[in-house]
Amino acid sequence: MDSNNTLRVARLALALAAAVVVGTGCATLVRGPNETLDIATSPAGAKVTLPTGQQCISPCSFEVRRRGDVTVAIEKENCVGQERTVRARMDTFGLTSLIGAPFTALIPFLVVAESGYFDGDKDTDEFDNTYNLIWALLVAGDLATGAVYSHTPNPLYVSLDCVAKEDTREVPDPGS
Repeated sequence: MDSNNTLRVARLALALAAAVVVGTGCATLVRGPNETLDIATSPAGAKVTLPTGQQCISPCSFEVRRRGDVTVAIEKENCVGQERTVRARMDTFGLTSLIGAPFTALIPFLVVAESGYFDGDKDTDEFDNTYNLIWALLVAGDLATGAVYSHTPNPLYVSLDCVAKEDTREVPDPGS
């Protein structure tokens, strides 16, 4: 490989690395891979447990990964235990982020183009392939981190079916 090609490859590698580091994806940069999941029960004071082993007493919150559903187990003395699944769904922000990715990809692509990577060679296929690679990296980053998702319902409200505790006091006999 001659020095001209080595320089071109180095410039492309640098621009791609910059695209991954700086532009991991709009949603990842703005929202991150985690979100707060709020849980409330009626009556309050129920023990809430996640599959990770994390526990709290309602009302409470957990920091959870955006990517993937979360199963929540809820139990309280004298109440019927419940298990609920909070689903990870792509929301409006996530969809907007994916739709906007081609525009975001223009920034590192222009850095590559202005760096002289193409050296005046207006090979359209090479232009397109480089742009598509940068665009794909941005989208893959958002999908991999799960930043395009939000859990629903959030907050999770659970109404528990509870029975009244039996009164164990002795009732005096009215005839005595």
